[in-house]
Amino acid sequence: QSSRRPTATRVAPCIPLAYPQSWADTPSRVSCSSAAWAHHSFLGKRQRITGTSIWAEKILFLDIKKTGELQRAHKLAFELLFPLCLGKSADPHEFLGISAKEKQSYRKTGYPFSLPAFRPHVTLARLRPAKRGVMPQLSKKARQHFPNCCIEFSKICIYAVGPHGSCGKILFEQKL
Repeated sequence: QSSRRPTATRVAPCIPLAYPQSWADTPSRVSCSSAAWAHHSFLGKRQRITGTSIWAEKILFLDIKKTGELQRAHKLAFELLFPLCLGKSADPHEFLGISAKEKQSYRKTGYPFSLPAFRPHVTLARLRPAKRGVMPQLSKKARQHFPNCCIEFSKICIYAVGPHGSCGKILFEQKL
């Protein structure tokens, strides 16, 4: 391990704290609870990148260290948002090679990374089946690009899910 201080990169992508959902009620209602987010110190603070991984045999993640701060923010997002959701994925599809904990989370909430299965990450790529053979090379290149690195997040967004869980239309945004 290097003793150098990690560099920080400002990124536009999101770290999913909750889950892409079909909404039963409008999440903009959560804006009245935005004061609750002010106490979450992960915003504006460097979050360590721990590496890259291939998830569900088709998605390349930039993995972020699972800290107590991020877990508490995830729990708050879950508590605020789950009552507004239909409890099923807004973009259902099959996930291959995922853990039993992720399968259980997906069945219960419509998102594979809820509560104990929370996995902080930034999605770097999603590949079609015909292109998945290049995933190991992409993962290696991404790992080389982000050595000893941290990223910072400066706002909370709630969004309508797009294809493959991508960030669609932003429904609520709070800079902190």
